[in-house]
Amino acid sequence: MGSIEANHISLSIGARCLFEVSHLSVQPRARIGIVGRNGSGKSTLLKVLSGAIEPDSGHVNRKGIIAHIPQFTQWNSHLSGGEMMRKYVSEALKKNADILFADEPTTHLDVEAIEALESEIKQFTGACVIISHDRTFLKRTCQTIWEINNQTVAVFNGGYDAYAAQKADLEKQAWDDYHQYEQKKKQLEQAIQSKQQRAQGATKVPKGIGANEAANFKHHYQGKQKKLDQNAKTMQKRLDQLEVKQRPESVESIQLSLPFADKLRNKSVIHADYFSKSIGNKALWKDAYFYMNGGDKIGLVGANGSGKSTFLKAVVENEEGLKLSPSLRIGYLSQKLSELDEDKDILNFIKAHSEHDETLIRTVLARMHFRRDSVYKKIAVLSGGEKVKVALCQLILSPFNLLILDEPTNSLDIESIEALEQLLKDYEGTSIIVSHDREFLANVTNKILYLSDQQLKLFNEDYHHFVKTLEQPEVTEDKTALRNQLMLIENRISDILSRLSLNPSDELDAQFQEYLKEKRTILEKLNE
Repeated sequence: MGSIEANHISLSIGARCLFEVSHLSVQPRARIGIVGRNGSGKSTLLKVLSGAIEPDSGHVNRKGIIAHIPQFTQWNSHLSGGEMMRKYVSEALKKNADILFADEPTTHLDVEAIEALESEIKQFTGACVIISHDRTFLKRTCQTIWEINNQTVAVFNGGYDAYAAQKADLEKQAWDDYHQYEQKKKQLEQAIQSKQQRAQGATKVPKGIGANEAANFKHHYQGKQKKLDQNAKTMQKRLDQLEVKQRPESVESIQLSLPFADKLRNKSVIHADYFSKSIGNKALWKDAYFYMNGGDKIGLVGANGSGKSTFLKAVVENEEGLKLSPSLRIGYLSQKLSELDEDKDILNFIKAHSEHDETLIRTVLARMHFRRDSVYKKIAVLSGGEKVKVALCQLILSPFNLLILDEPTNSLDIESIEALEQLLKDYEGTSIIVSHDREFLANVTNKILYLSDQQLKLFNEDYHHFVKTLEQPEVTEDKTALRNQLMLIENRISDILSRLSLNPSDELDAQFQEYLKEKRTILEKLNE
């Protein structure tokens, strides 16, 4: 059985300390997830534990065979990213090791492959130490979380949900400590001011008394003034010694003005009219028919190679078979990040593309952890994850009312993913998002566009309900056809309602009633 004991280890890169840790332990059959911001030292810690890198101080004792699923960076073969990652996983599991190290093993994997990996890890008889930004994956595979923060490693037992709850408790405690500090500081400052004011007035001789009485008054109150001054100095000393509590970071609500926001809300903005797509002789989907409305948050899901990125490009290029509202202003985040101007700093790059004032721009950048002078960093020197965050901020702050995001959480740490979720929740426009991050999809989308078996279908339900729909027992071919008809009718009803709200007419109302009648007929057949 494999195990690792690390004692008093530390490591620095140049003048920067990555971590100093008194003790870490990997016991047989442990399931440990490592989290932390990009650049905090997660991958380096794995290398120290495995022996690939020697720590600056301390010692690591290892027992058993260690296998690695390496971090995927780039590929130099004909294989896709998902195929390369599956190859890494397969090669690591074949070694029958006692300890498995995995560095972002879900990168480029579709949901089916991620769930297969979860099953493999559950069946693995040794210990697992996993770096991941996929919260659902961590929840399903790990019982302990190591968080790298402020050059140390904190250990949280009980799995990811317990870790998140403990972090929330720590944040609440930080706010309580801050408010208590502010209250105590204010009380001392007011008391000092009061003592000083009383001391200043203590020797002021009242009007209308004689010389002897005035002399006696001064003599009596000079001692009182001295005592008040001493009390003020004592309180000042207590104030100086008061432990300073910094104000915890808080998320400010933002309001972004979007072009044609009211005009497009709940109105059809994209209509797929029996839209088909092929690459060479391979059909990706056939006769897709659906509507997307203004304000919809669409999650586009499907297996690797099913055509998700192809669909996004088709929308951007307004291909035949799609009808786009002329009021749409599209912002597109591809996986290539080709729109970044690397000669500019972050703030001025965003300002060049945004109509918002600098205060709001800085607020959004701060959400993605670009604070104070860091907004003046040149884009050319940023890491891959930082460039993704700049591109996302630029899109959100630009006058776009449709965001198309292709794998936006790639290269982002969990804090940045959660910050992006909040930004997308605040965003009042329409979005179409490709992602294999299940929790991210559940948090930011309200409808799912599903690409499977050469079909492209829109499900008018959130991600959790969509998954439950897929998990339902298979129905007969007749009922499958009826459900497809029902989806088509519901889309047409949605479109008719949008058109009726703009230009009511007897003809549209008659169509609406006919569709309602057809829907009732289909529902009756499904319930038989």
